[in-house]
Amino acid sequence: RSPASFRAWRDATPEGFVFSVKGSSYITNRKVLAGASEAMVKFYAQGLDELGDKLGPIVWQLMATKHFDASDIAAFFALLPRELKGLPLRYAIEAGHESFDCPEFLEIARKANVAVVYLEQEGRARISERTADFAYLRCKNLVSGEPAGYPSKDIKRIGKLCREWG
Repeated sequence: RSPASFRAWRDATPEGFVFSVKGSSYITNRKVLAGASEAMVKFYAQGLDELGDKLGPIVWQLMATKHFDASDIAAFFALLPRELKGLPLRYAIEAGHESFDCPEFLEIARKANVAVVYLEQEGRARISERTADFAYLRCKNLVSGEPAGYPSKDIKRIGKLCREWG
């Protein structure tokens, strides 16, 4: 992507619209996340700041086969800058492997103020704990023929979860 692309997206959307930006898979698909500092520099230099106040959370989607490693995740979170050219940055992490569903991961995410994505998708971990000053929800089990994409019992369940997050 280029700064011009981000400017165009910013200008094409209404006031109040916020983009979540997917972090580079060149970063998330590596064996050791903590070794991504050089790739991070390139990722942030692509022009994200052109989104201005429409820049929402940056989402790091880990492969479903990526196992939890406490020291690697903590070091990865330490690499994440908290601002970019004066813009505050927020982060969410989508951890697919069930090994991430543990108190140690949640504590590391809390300390870093990184939201753990609650993901409704078969074959991926569902972690409903809120770990940041915002929550991030992805619903990917859409049902064909359901007007809202989910049966009403599931909408109620997800709504209850959102209310619990506050």
